[in-house]
Amino acid sequence: MGVIRRPVNGTHLVNRSLDAGEYSVQQATWKSADTLLHAGVQPDNIYGSEQWAAYHGSYDAWIAAGAPGFGILPPGNPRIYDPLHDPFNAWMHEREKKADYRIVDSGENQPPPEWQVVATRSYRTAQFKKRFVWTLTRTQNP
Repeated sequence: MGVIRRPVNGTHLVNRSLDAGEYSVQQATWKSADTLLHAGVQPDNIYGSEQWAAYHGSYDAWIAAGAPGFGILPPGNPRIYDPLHDPFNAWMHEREKKADYRIVDSGENQPPPEWQVVATRSYRTAQFKKRFVWTLTRTQNP
């Protein structure tokens, strides 16, 4: 029985590179959020990625809060409305506004005025450029 070899085309390599770049930023974001978690910061006080928040109980917290917005159609009954995800995402957005810590890509060049960088973590983009995610802390109350 021989080894089956498949030709690799350029599209495959480009897709793999893009996937690796996306994975790198997600990994840096998760590690930064996990560092805060291990330091004693509660998950609902950290806004990293939606996936990290969901893994650490945000969806369960939304259900426990009574699933605010679920089952309520917005005015005009828009065709592009997800009756499960849109209310959850709106709730998450409100929760994000209250979080004292935020993990963001450094592409903004400088943090918003009411935030301070407390840590950085590097990653490589799909083009192999070195970039950073910042761990920010709020300097003013919302």
